[in-house]
Amino acid sequence: MTFGAFPGHVGAVSGHLGDIIDHMTRRKPAPPSKTEVYAARLESLLAAVWPGAMAGDPKVVEVARRILAQQGRHLGLAVDVGPTPPISDSELAPDDELASFRRRYQRKQQA
Repeated sequence: MTFGAFPGHVGAVSGHLGDIIDHMTRRKPAPPSKTEVYAARLESLLAAVWPGAMAGDPKVVEVARRILAQQGRHLGLAVDVGPTPPISDSELAPDDELASFRRRYQRKQQA
């Protein structure tokens, strides 16, 4: 007994219902969490400086070390040994662009 529907119609209706159910249950992927975004940003920063660190540039090695330390803290893998001291101008090369900018900015602030 087909309850008022002929057998071919039942298959068509169930196929249509399958499409509706498929459409209703299709969900957008969940957006990444804040921690996933932060971890991805740290990874991209590390990827950007890694070639220079492997080449042995001391400034870039320090930046890579700090990024790795931050990754460790973020993942709970590192023991916190206190804040990392800032890189002083004496550690930077004398012709470093950032050091010269800092000197100009400090002179403007003092004036």
